[in-house]
Amino acid sequence: MKKKHDAPQARVPAGPLVIFDLRERVPGMSDMALENLLENAQRLAQSGNDTQRNSAEALMPIIAAELAVRAAKALADTIERKAMKKTAAAAAREARR
Repeated sequence: MKKKHDAPQARVPAGPLVIFDLRERVPGMSDMALENLLENAQRLAQSGNDTQRNSAEALMPIIAAELAVRAAKALADTIERKAMKKTAAAAAREARR
């Protein structure tokens, strides 16, 4: 039985610290999660230990590239939607004549 006056024991991790390789997960992440991950990677690149710094520096270009691909796709989708609206409006005007 635990006594009330005993100080709580610090938990010791079950194994060594594992840093996950997130490169394969990047394409499936939401935009918000990617932006958050990029901010964290930038912070760790500045203030992390050697392992964290190396991992962050390897991950940042992958995140930036994925964000750039998504931005280009969004721009292309916007242009396509505008063109479709313009075509539909022209067809509607032509139908009224």
